[in-house]
Amino acid sequence: MTQDAPTPTRSASTRRRFLGTAAAAISVGLAGCGSALEAGAGSEAVAAVTLDGAPNGLQKYRCTVEQDGDVPITAVEPELVDSDEFQVINGGVDSPAVVARAADISESVEAFEETRTLFAVTFGDTVDAQDLGLNVGVATNDEGESIPRDRLSLSVE
Repeated sequence: MTQDAPTPTRSASTRRRFLGTAAAAISVGLAGCGSALEAGAGSEAVAAVTLDGAPNGLQKYRCTVEQDGDVPITAVEPELVDSDEFQVINGGVDSPAVVARAADISESVEAFEETRTLFAVTFGDTVDAQDLGLNVGVATNDEGESIPRDRLSLSVE
């Protein structure tokens, strides 16, 4: 007879420490595949995770967007791959950080040289670019080779 283990509960600070540890260890962050939520009239910031060319296409990625503050995320939107192939695995809407991943299962992302947006994160208020960080856990091309980390970046609008 098997017995289910109790589900541990975590405080917000424990979740933040977990996110920080996960980002340091494998650099990922994003939770919740949701459609864009509009944050009323006011100021908001949009951070775009971009890839500066993919000469051998894109197979998959896993990235974490974190901040030094507590401004909540109001939306996480895939840009380069279909929403069916994109997933928020930690954080996301109503959190200050997000871990997102995607796999180009449909092989719709072919080789490109220009800079393209992988996904966008909208914050409910303004955030300074220097308060945000991007950690890349995995980024591989169609041949399964690592994409150099310096090709991925984070910009704030």
